Amino acid sequence: MQCPQGYKLTADSAVSIVEKLLSPEVVTGITPGFITPSKAFGKDFALSLAGVRLMQLAGSKGYKYSKV
Repeated sequence: MQCPQGYKLTADSAVSIVEKLLSPEVVTGITPGFITPSKAFGKDFALSLAGVRLMQLAGSKGYKYSKV
C-alpha cells in the first residue's frame, strides 16, 4: 500500500469518517461502540482516501487494484 505521509493520512481519514458519520444513510448501518474503519465502511475504505493505492509487488501474485 502506498499512502501519503502518516499525519496527513490520519487527518484525511478522520475527516472522511466524520463526514460519513454525519450522513444519515451511513449511520443507520453502524452499531454504536468501537469498530474499525474497515468494518464500518468496508475493506476498501483506505483506498477511498486521496493518495492511497494498493500496489502489487514484483513477482507476487494476487491483488491488483489501484485507486488514486
